[in-house]
Amino acid sequence: MGLFDAKYCAICGSKVGLLGTMKLDDGHLCKDCTAKLSPYFSRRHQNLASVQKHLAYREQNRINLQNFSETAVYGTTQKIHLDENHRTFVISRSSDLIKANADLISFDDVQSLNKEIREDRDELRQEEEDGKKVSYDPPRYEYEYSFLVKMKFANENIDSSVSVDISDGDHPEIEFGEDYLKYNYLANELINTIAPGTIDEVIETPAAEPLQTAEPVKFYKMIRCTNCGWTSDGPDIPNFCPNCADPITLDDIAVIDVSSILE
Repeated sequence: MGLFDAKYCAICGSKVGLLGTMKLDDGHLCKDCTAKLSPYFSRRHQNLASVQKHLAYREQNRINLQNFSETAVYGTTQKIHLDENHRTFVISRSSDLIKANADLISFDDVQSLNKEIREDRDELRQEEEDGKKVSYDPPRYEYEYSFLVKMKFANENIDSSVSVDISDGDHPEIEFGEDYLKYNYLANELINTIAPGTIDEVIETPAAEPLQTAEPVKFYKMIRCTNCGWTSDGPDIPNFCPNCADPITLDDIAVIDVSSILE
């Protein structure tokens, strides 16, 4: 077949266009057939037989999804929907899970599961009389925190690694502030629901003995400078704020009950 010869879909036989298609080791898929694949199905080094097998799985998934009954949901944009009664969940950005044919994943397919708190910071600068912006002394920063739940699956129809930011669109800006504690608690709760007894820990294999961990902490002592907003949850209470040098008083110390935040 020449470089510019017409190409046809290995599944449905329709003519393959230039956009939205997929190249197989032994053929091509058209845009419509490619759209039927799971978003978590690897597009690399697939052949006609593997795609046919995957499409059969997708049709069965559509049928099985009819029995999905949501008991909990985590996330803001990309969401993790749980069916705790059937020990299954789906990951989707769609509000219509059946129309999206969201992949139905068994709790038992989770090979590893852990939480990552990602910190991003931007330095704040002050403007001098000549208009030049310089650093504060000591430097000051604005922070943003992301709470990622990272999973690996033992399922040939789903890519081996998926990461979901359950705080996407609502990233906390204060470390150990109320929103930070809320998402930290929710991430731990999600992990513990899928793999009981492994809160904030990594599971190496589904067959491994559950890790014994303490109950999640529901009370936090937090220091928040009322002058500049600097926060710390450390055991030591400084006499002066390390960010702005303002004296730390009892007004700057608070004990937060996480359970009240989640209500």
